[in-house]
Parts: sequence; C-alpha cells; structure tokens
Amino acid sequence: MTLLVAGIALVNTGDKTGPSAHGQRPAAASGTRSEPTTDSRAGARAAAARIAERLGGTEMMDNEARRRLFTEIAAPALRQKIIAEHDDAYDAEFFAQIGLSPQGKPPAGTEFISRTEASSGTVTHYQAQQRATVEVPCTGIIGLKGPDVHEPPEASQFTMTITLIWHRGEWRFTESKQT
Repeated sequence: MTLLVAGIALVNTGDKTGPSAHGQRPAAASGTRSEPTTDSRAGARAAAARIAERLGGTEMMDNEARRRLFTEIAAPALRQKIIAEHDDAYDAEFFAQIGLSPQGKPPAGTEFISRTEASSGTVTHYQAQQRATVEVPCTGIIGLKGPDVHEPPEASQFTMTITLIWHRGEWRFTESKQT
C-alpha cells in the first residue's frame, strides 16, 4: 500500500518504487466535519476521491503534515501502522529521486508542484456500515518549477483503488493501490 501511494510521484520518471507526490487540495477528507459523507455508495465515492487527492498532495512531503493527514483520515486501529509505513517510504532516497532535499524541500529558488484531481470513482465493493472499495481515476502533475528548472512538471493519469471502513459515522482510509 505505502509503496503504491509513494509510487505516484515516480510515474513520470518511470520509477514506480517510491512515494506519491501528486497535488494537494484543500478539500476535506473523510474524517473532517466540513464535508460529511454518508453510509452509501455515493458517500464512499466522495470520500475516496477526496482522500486520493490528499494522498497525492505536497503535504505528503512534510513529515508532520503527512502524520496529521493520516491522523485525520485513517482508520484508528490502523493509524500508527499507516503512518510508520509512509514515514519509511518518504525517505531521503525517495526525495532525491524527485529532486528534493533529504528533508523533502525543493532547491532554493524552485517550487515543488504536486497536484492530483480525482474523478468520481467506481465502487467495486460495498457493505453498508462496514467497508467499501472504490477505484478512483486521477490526473496528476508533479515536478519542480523555477527559473533554473529545465524540465517542466509532468502530467500522468492513473487509478487509485482506495479501501475504506465505516467508523463512527464516517468513511476512514485503510489502504490504497495505484495502477
């Protein structure tokens, strides 16, 4: 799961072994109260799309922001495991592969671009008040921009399969896969 999310960033470079780095979007994910989701197929689709966009965001490059994200969206029973897996995946080696410092920061004078737009997905599995799996088509853009950057950010299309559980009135993230 972690390498899949992590691999989104490397789709454009041809290396599919590192962490995700597609776009951040301020839309609420399941686990926030600003956009509640319902225990329905439509609610699961909406939650999965918001989560896919957040997993592809620049906040994944910042240790504290990434941990806050998973604290917000992950199923409580899996939260620490998910955080640890992603902390391991988002390491200095991965950051170097996408042009960032060992701390996940862009070089001076550049900006790291990472955005994902998710379409309404297809629910492939649904059990009311229990579990849902949603295939979410996404378009992402990733790269560095700045005066000395010679390669523009690149776009890619991919599908994230997001698995959710229904927990205390909302959909919570348990895992993802990317194709």
